[in-house]
Amino acid sequence: MVAIFKKTKKRRSWQTVLVSAVLGILSLGLIVFLAISNFKISEKRKVLKDEIEQTKAQIGILQEQKDSLAAGLDESDKADFHEERIRDQGYKKPGEEVIAVLQDKALVKEDQQPVVKKSFWLDLWDKIKGFGELK
Repeated sequence: MVAIFKKTKKRRSWQTVLVSAVLGILSLGLIVFLAISNFKISEKRKVLKDEIEQTKAQIGILQEQKDSLAAGLDESDKADFHEERIRDQGYKKPGEEVIAVLQDKALVKEDQQPVVKKSFWLDLWDKIKGFGELK
């Protein structure tokens, strides 16, 4: 004799539905969390790339300044540079004579007389006084 079993469909209980919903919500929450984190990281990456570009530009400027200062340092090591600076201060070598060219003081005084601009009323008063002297 063969036993015949009836196939009965199991109804989903409220527990399985609840577990599925909780797992779905947790999965969705994890996906949203990772998406937001990815967005924040990409924004931070953009800001840092901009800072890197600005820093590279500053490095270029500082490198140019360094090169110009190094060239100036090489120039100052030459003996001619030191001799020129010393001569500018008025020193001379033994056996040399220093000749100084001076300006004529009379010419300097004439050229340096200040020009006084009179106000309108003073200028008018001078014209009125001068008008009476012409007669």
